[in-house]
Amino acid sequence: MPHFSPKQLVSHWVELFNKADAVGLAELYHNDAVNHQVANEPVEGKENIRNMFQREFAAAEMVCIVENLFEDGEWAMLEWKDPLGLRGCGFFHVVDGKIKFQRGYWDKISFLRQQGQPIPEKMYQRLSPESSLPVIIDVQEPHERFSSNALMTNHTEE
Repeated sequence: MPHFSPKQLVSHWVELFNKADAVGLAELYHNDAVNHQVANEPVEGKENIRNMFQREFAAAEMVCIVENLFEDGEWAMLEWKDPLGLRGCGFFHVVDGKIKFQRGYWDKISFLRQQGQPIPEKMYQRLSPESSLPVIIDVQEPHERFSSNALMTNHTEE
């Protein structure tokens, strides 16, 4: 594999991701790399990262459309969207032409809904009337203060 700059490497990563090429993607990572999609637990090691991509590609149709791709030293920052409107961003630490660390931010509840997948009960968020901060509530034990229309997947104050 040629030695890519961080921006070139992430551009190649997007090409492989859009082909659902888990094996090719894994080759872009160091053996001891960490991929932490913050909606999930961190995945450690190239083989585990490959397995993660294989599971995810088998479970859902995913497409990454680049909106912005920046480079700063050993880091590349990717802002993306998908054809269904989901948006997110990723940060890639590239050392010696391979990904050493990756962190991604995206709305998992919206993703699961778009893909027709079940939403784990512990993921439901409701907005607290006393605060603008979301509060995790187990939907098996709903609280009478929260109306059914208070279910939130994304909240920003205007």
